[in-house]
Amino acid sequence: MTAAKSVFTPAQWEVLDALLDTIIAPLTDEEINSLKSDTTARSIASERDTEAVTAFLRQSATSAPGFRQRIEGVFRDCIAPDAIAEAARTFSILRTIPGSLILTGSTTPIHLRTRHEREKILLQWSNSRFAKIRGLYATVKGLATNTFVKSANETLKALGYEARDADADHPERYTAKTFPTYKFLSLDGDGDDVELTYDAVIIGSGSGGGVTAARLAQSGHRVLVLEKGQFFPYDKLTLSEAEAHDKMYQSRGTLFSDDASTFTLAGSTFGGGSTVNWSGSLQTQAYVREEWAREGCTFYREPLYQEALDHVCHRMGVSDKHIRHNPANQTLVEGARRLGYPVANIPQNTMGTEHWCGYCGHGCRFGEKAGGVMTWLKDAADAGAEFVCEAEVEKVVIEKGRAKGVVCRVKREDGKEVVLKVNAKTVVVAGGSLNSPLILRRSGLRNLHIGRNLHLHPVICVAGFWDSKRTEPYKGGIMTAVSPIVENLDHQGHGPKLECLSMQPALAAAVFPWKGAKEYKRLWTRYDQCVGYISLTRDRDSGRVFEDEKTGIVRLEYTPSAFDRGNMLEGAIKIADCLVAGGVDEIVLSTAAPTFRVDHASALGIADPNYVKWVEEVRRMGVVPQRDGVGSAHQMGTCRMSRDPSKGVCDTKGKVWGVEGLWVSDASVFSSASGVNPMVTTMATAYYIAGKVLEEMEGGRDGKGLQLARL
Repeated sequence: MTAAKSVFTPAQWEVLDALLDTIIAPLTDEEINSLKSDTTARSIASERDTEAVTAFLRQSATSAPGFRQRIEGVFRDCIAPDAIAEAARTFSILRTIPGSLILTGSTTPIHLRTRHEREKILLQWSNSRFAKIRGLYATVKGLATNTFVKSANETLKALGYEARDADADHPERYTAKTFPTYKFLSLDGDGDDVELTYDAVIIGSGSGGGVTAARLAQSGHRVLVLEKGQFFPYDKLTLSEAEAHDKMYQSRGTLFSDDASTFTLAGSTFGGGSTVNWSGSLQTQAYVREEWAREGCTFYREPLYQEALDHVCHRMGVSDKHIRHNPANQTLVEGARRLGYPVANIPQNTMGTEHWCGYCGHGCRFGEKAGGVMTWLKDAADAGAEFVCEAEVEKVVIEKGRAKGVVCRVKREDGKEVVLKVNAKTVVVAGGSLNSPLILRRSGLRNLHIGRNLHLHPVICVAGFWDSKRTEPYKGGIMTAVSPIVENLDHQGHGPKLECLSMQPALAAAVFPWKGAKEYKRLWTRYDQCVGYISLTRDRDSGRVFEDEKTGIVRLEYTPSAFDRGNMLEGAIKIADCLVAGGVDEIVLSTAAPTFRVDHASALGIADPNYVKWVEEVRRMGVVPQRDGVGSAHQMGTCRMSRDPSKGVCDTKGKVWGVEGLWVSDASVFSSASGVNPMVTTMATAYYIAGKVLEEMEGGRDGKGLQLARL
């Protein structure tokens, strides 16, 4: 079998390797000794395996096992061809004297420069006036840091990360649980083309698709759910972050906006985001519901919607009464308390039990998180719904203005791909905000709003470090506390919430700022003494999602606006306030802002002149796209509901404008950002839309008699 052609030539790889090995560079003996003598780098203390830590400090990006193959895979599977071609041209130009002179200020090609010279060049790129050059820096940094930690898990154990089987600590948590079982349709032996007929076909098994499937199936309809991701039984879920990202996330967990300003995580597995989220189950807030009602979706202000919220929360056992905060959440709670900032527990969908995990971003192998696989999809299966995984939908079949079914490609167990045609008078698209608009486009719909109005809840991150306290930041309840202190900065509902984040290595890699290889590795030597946070911002301004014409890869046009960047920064400053009050020794932002060392000898707290001066500098430097790390794990709004087709994709019941029998039931129908972790809002909205679908399927009633299943 002929090996696939590499995305770059050997000469281009030489340049890229040099850049990657600048971000993650082998430190010199002098630098290593300097870190070991630094009294703040106490994680390189006698209790550590000093040889293993030294090996980490000497390691380069490209020396990590499988690093090159993973980088190649990311380019081949996740990056659009025109972006690859542009990168290849850039690497070739950097080998030339004129190109080197223009881009680096020297006639010596970059791969022949010293590491410290290359560091200066990369930092200059990060501060360039030109977004393209900052984007080159952001791409190199993001690829190097994300891929290195996914390739170096064994090395990271020396720094306190224990990616091992959690069942060894809690066998009773696994054996005591009864897990749902699913029977998936087998298309083996059915030839190259298969045709099936159902009352309704639902595209996507995530928060919206699962709820919709359950309601329709429980009402006696024959339902088929198509999911493009894989199903993982709970005893087969991985604790490997790299494997989870490869198999359970869109674009292998490496999805960047086209301009490299924003990194996005989106679940792509059976159960969708509800399988890989962090259990946060916040209900839609009043000011958001009122805003959406003004947009024409008046049901958001009606008692019926609150009943839907309560119903989905009851089904998942949502509660804030069984929470044990890990060090990060406890620090936020205590710091906010000392400052008088409002702070509250985040309700968890854990069936009224304590959930101490840390690996839920890879799926909850204990079954304590009551996502769709444990609840809605089980309800659907119990009512007779059927399922097909690894089904890539090509289009919805539309004839004479009516949906007739779906055509998809399905990967069978024998590895062969077959074409499946599903005939159904009702088609519900619930592929999430990144995929639902692409399906509508591929189906021939031309509404200009399809794919637009993309909201992401962009975040910048903050990390706090203790000099002599072990935090094990990847363990425990991930996101159990929230402060809304600056959630409404413009008095129109836009601003950030202060929350904790999972500090699994690939996410920690995005939290820690890069200011040179030595400083970056210094932060990693303190990994198990850190706590991490996000300034999760309800974005006012939006972008769009579209499909690459050549490969079908999902592409994002999204750059956080100056308004939203300013709000993110204010949230980060409030987090820093809480960290000072909470007792940490050091604070870093995922921006170019300087590190702050807390003076515990001062009794002034956040009124300390040095801290006040640092905050002023943080505001002065701001958040610059590409230079500073911005991330997201929420996608909303790309098939928005509206009162008329000139303003949205769906009507206020979730039906696609201009097509009978075609509906959308996921977070893409939101008018704008939800402002809270969107799972519960998505489910409640889907519950409402499913009721409207049932009305149409069962006789065209106008909705006056719609009733919710009573608790």
